Amino acid sequence: MIFFVLRRSFPRDIGGIGEWGWGCVTMVAGAFLFTSRNTLPPLLTIVVANTLIVGGIALMHVSLRRFAGRRAGYRHAAGLVVAVAAGLLWLTMVVDDYRGRLEFVTSVNTLLFGLSALLLFRMEKQGFAERFTGTLFAAEALVSLGRFYFAVTGQDNGSYWNDNSPVHVFYLASFSIALVGLSFGFMLMVTTRVQEKLEYAASHDDLSGAYTRATFFRMMSGEVQRARRQRRPLSLLLIDIDDFKRINDSHGHPAGDAVIRTFAEVTTGELRGHDLLCRYGGEEFALLLPDTALDEAIAVAERIRARFSDGSFDGMPSFTVSLGVQSAEQGALDVAQMIEGADRALYIAKKLGKNRVEIAPELSYTPGTDGLVANRPPAQ
Repeated sequence: MIFFVLRRSFPRDIGGIGEWGWGCVTMVAGAFLFTSRNTLPPLLTIVVANTLIVGGIALMHVSLRRFAGRRAGYRHAAGLVVAVAAGLLWLTMVVDDYRGRLEFVTSVNTLLFGLSALLLFRMEKQGFAERFTGTLFAAEALVSLGRFYFAVTGQDNGSYWNDNSPVHVFYLASFSIALVGLSFGFMLMVTTRVQEKLEYAASHDDLSGAYTRATFFRMMSGEVQRARRQRRPLSLLLIDIDDFKRINDSHGHPAGDAVIRTFAEVTTGELRGHDLLCRYGGEEFALLLPDTALDEAIAVAERIRARFSDGSFDGMPSFTVSLGVQSAEQGALDVAQMIEGADRALYIAKKLGKNRVEIAPELSYTPGTDGLVANRPPAQ
C-alpha cells in the first residue's frame, strides 16, 4: 500500500514504483496460499503459489529496470511466469516430484535475484541505497542457489508435506526477511531520487537548465576562495543574446524560450564538467571557468561566439551572442570585482556592434591570432 501511495504522489518520471507494489501484492498472495496447503488443493498451494512468488520477483526486476531508465521487459517477464506455471503443472499434477519442483523454482529464483543484483551494481549512479539493495539481492541469490544445491544432492527431507529440515527453514526465513529488506532498500532508492530532483529544481533554472543566480554566486564564492588559496587562475564570462527583444517581438515568446534553451544546451556541450553556467537574468548568462587563464578564457569565448554566429538551428530564428571576459590571475579578484569587470567588457562588446568578444578594460592582452585588440577604453 505504501508503494501505491508513493506512485500517486511522486513524480511520474520515477519509474517502477507501481510494479514493485504489485510485486509485493503477488508475493503476499503466494505466501497466503502456501499457508493453506492443508485446506486447499495442490493446484493452488503449489502451482499457483509458486507462480505468484516467481511473478512477484519478476515484477521487482521489471521495477528496477524501469527505475534505471531501461526497457521494462514485460514480455520476457510474462513469458518466464508462463513457463514456470507450465513446469510446475507438470511437476505437480503429472509426476508429483517435490524435489524437482524445488530445483526448478530455486533455479529460477537464483536467476532473477542474480540479474536484479547485477542490474543494481551496474547502475550509473551508485549510492548507499543501490549498494544496499543490490547486496540483498545478491545474498538472496546465493541462498536460493544453496537451496538448489541441497535439493539436487538430496540433503533435505524430500517431502512436500513435512519438510522441516534446517536448510528449508533457513531458506524460507531468509526469503521473508530479504523481501522486507529489499522493499526498504527500493524505497530508499526512490526517496533519494526524489531528493535529487528537488535539489536540482532548487538550484537550476527550469527553462534553461543552467544554475540559478543564487546558486551560482554561492558556488562562485567558493571557487574564488579556492583560486586565491591555491594561487590558481579563474575566469568569468558574461554572455548576452543579441537583440533578444526583437526575437520575442518578431517571433513570439515561445521562440524566445526556445532560443534560451538552445543556447544553454549548446553551450553546455562546449564546456568541461566543472565549468559553471548560470542564467544570470533574462537573456544574459554567466560562465565561470575554474583554473582558466585569460588566453584560454578568450579561446572559450570565441568558440561559443562562433558557434552561434555560424550555426543555424532548425525551427527557430538565428541569433548571435556578445561576451565579456574577466580573468583573475592567482585569485587576485573577489566576486564583485570579477562581475564588474566582465559586465564592463560585455557593455563594450554591445557598444562596438555586438557578436563579439571583449576583455575587461583594465586588463592588458597581447593580440594573437584571434585578432582581439588590447586595452579597450573604459565604457562611457
